[in-house]
Amino acid sequence: MAARVTTKNSKTTARKKTARKTASPAAPRKKPAAKRNAVVVLGMHRSGTSALAGVLNLLGCDAPANQMKPTVDNEKGYFESTSVHGLHNDLLKSAGSSWDDWLPINTGWFKSNRVEEFHDRALELVKSEFGDSRLFVLKDPRICRLVPFWEDVLKESDAAPRYVLTHRNPLEVAASLARRDGMNTGTGMLIWLRHVLDAEAATRGKARCFLNYASLLGNWAGAMTKVQDALDLAFPRFSVGVASEVEAFLDSNLRHHDEAPAAALENPMLSEWVRDTYAILEKWAASGEVKADYKTLDATRAALTSAGTTFAPVIQDSRKTAAALVDRESRLISLQEERERLDQSLNDAVTARQNLTQNRDAIRLERDALRTNLSEVQEERDTIRQTLTQTMSEKANLDGSLIVAQAERDALKDNLSKQAQSLEEDRTTFKKKQAELAAERDALILKRDSLLSENASLRESRNGVAEARDALGAQLADIKSKYQNAETAKGHLEREKNSLVNERLALQAELDTLRSEHDLVRQEKANLQKKVDGLQSSFDLSVQEQDRLATQLATLSDTHEQMTQKRDDLSAERDALKKSVANLKEKLSALQSLQERTEKGLIARTTERDSLKGLRKQAEVAREELAQTLVETRTRLDTLASERDADQSALDSLRGELSQAQSALAQRSHEAEQTHRELQALKAEQSDRDRRFVDMKTSLSRKETALDQEINRIGQLKRSMSEKSNRIAILETSVETQQREITDLTRILIDSEKAAKSEISELKSRGAYAEAAFESMKASTSWRVTAPLRWIVRKIRN
Repeated sequence: MAARVTTKNSKTTARKKTARKTASPAAPRKKPAAKRNAVVVLGMHRSGTSALAGVLNLLGCDAPANQMKPTVDNEKGYFESTSVHGLHNDLLKSAGSSWDDWLPINTGWFKSNRVEEFHDRALELVKSEFGDSRLFVLKDPRICRLVPFWEDVLKESDAAPRYVLTHRNPLEVAASLARRDGMNTGTGMLIWLRHVLDAEAATRGKARCFLNYASLLGNWAGAMTKVQDALDLAFPRFSVGVASEVEAFLDSNLRHHDEAPAAALENPMLSEWVRDTYAILEKWAASGEVKADYKTLDATRAALTSAGTTFAPVIQDSRKTAAALVDRESRLISLQEERERLDQSLNDAVTARQNLTQNRDAIRLERDALRTNLSEVQEERDTIRQTLTQTMSEKANLDGSLIVAQAERDALKDNLSKQAQSLEEDRTTFKKKQAELAAERDALILKRDSLLSENASLRESRNGVAEARDALGAQLADIKSKYQNAETAKGHLEREKNSLVNERLALQAELDTLRSEHDLVRQEKANLQKKVDGLQSSFDLSVQEQDRLATQLATLSDTHEQMTQKRDDLSAERDALKKSVANLKEKLSALQSLQERTEKGLIARTTERDSLKGLRKQAEVAREELAQTLVETRTRLDTLASERDADQSALDSLRGELSQAQSALAQRSHEAEQTHRELQALKAEQSDRDRRFVDMKTSLSRKETALDQEINRIGQLKRSMSEKSNRIAILETSVETQQREITDLTRILIDSEKAAKSEISELKSRGAYAEAAFESMKASTSWRVTAPLRWIVRKIRN
């Protein structure tokens, strides 16, 4: 067969070889390249070929670059090229065969053009998997049936093939195949025979060595020494240092099925072909091959091939039927598993839907609660808006009142102008009176000259002077009273004007920004403190100002009454402040107005004090002038005892009046101190109001912040509720879609079950037909028809 592949089916290869052999006589002969050795492992599937290849790799033989991954069936690894495995599958398929085929490969395939195609692919794989390696291991159980093909490929790659044929108890192989692939024992035996017989026949006469799986596991070192000697090789890592690696690799767990050789060799129920072949391989593995056994092996191989030609269609049909049954059962199991999975998915979907429904109900409850909270917040917002509207209305009313107050202020200005004009007229009269007094003084001077001669007229002149003095004092008092009234009216108008302006500004500022008003209140509070301190200084100075004390005390009394009234107003405003936030703003405005009015009152009192000081100075000047006149008169009338006595009496009277004035001054000072204490109490009350105002403002700010946060949270909850509603809708749609898919798959599953049952019934009918045909053949009396069957029965019995 190797000769046919090389000479007939590989013209290109022959041409290449001819080209290599034909060289120019004149060309010097090149030194041959160093020899490469390929250790080819041959053995049936599940016969320990992977273990053997693994040991060879540990001892120094290079493994393929792209190895098959370990699996549950072979946890130590296959030491087999993935690419070579794929090549063999494609090759066997192109030859109309497969890995589990016990028939020989069609000889016509080796004559077809496919050989060249796979030959070139194999050359590329040797190069890509092993590169320039000079010692490598090539392993795949399929090579047992493809030795001629691979021998030609390896020689083309300048690698000498060295064969290691390993085998295993066929009972163990059949059991392993049954466990892994569900293969029946008879088929496993036939495949085992095909692999070991074809491998032996194809490597006969070549460098080879026979091993069994048991010897590899029991004494790997002896087995490898035997391989080295038989193949004329030297493994580079065959040393004591590697022994532990090999022993760890050859784990006893690798052998899942262990049968004694006698269980096969002495089993009369086992085919004679299997028993004879296994006995020869065991003998060769123990003591070397014997040429006399070739005849037996060849006869068995020929009989196997002949029987295959006769019974292959029936067996293959049965195998196909069984495979179809297995496939149908697998499909049925898969469909049942799919149905169970779909049922589970449906249950999960129903559970998920129930959970979603519960979540939806919870979300709806939460949404209702949020709506209730939102309604409450909206009601509170409406209340605040209503309060704000009321405040704006009150502001409009205050604006109207301000306009009325401005009109009243203008009227007061007119009155003030008239009073000022009247005051000016009084001043003119006073000047006239003053001129008259000067004239009278001149007259008195003239009278002084005449008094020296006229003692009787002196009394009359003195009385006239006294009357003139009294008249002048009355006029001066009248002028002071009118001036004080004018100044009081003017100060009152200015206070009213400033109060109205400040009230309007305070109200506008409060509506614009509450914080700015708070800062303004604090600043005005500090100013008020300064002004109160100034008022205290004014009180201290008033002790020394006797002439203006009565007027100032009266003014302070009026101011005290006004403050008392305003304090009552503030108390009413404080009670109203507790009712609403809007009233809080109104109270703040009233408080600021009170502070401003107090400040204006203090300023007015300071102005009045300055005016009174001026009038006092004028009165003092006039009094000094009168005193000077009296002194001059006394000097002129020193000789008049009666006048001096009268003057002394007048002086005593004036001293009594002064004493009374001092007593009144002390009383007024006491009242001033009491007023000061009341002012201090008012300041303390003002501070308390400020603190309450700050607390209320802070509370209002917190409520506004909480309201904003609640509105934001409601918005977030609305968005979250909307998203959850969308998700619920999507999930409901998904559940409905899954339910439809489950319904469709259930219908498909039912149809598939019906079709599978129909096919199974048909296959059973065909199997029954095949069995009936086989029984008919057995019952036939035709010698020609029953000859092959009788021969197989005879072989099995033997």
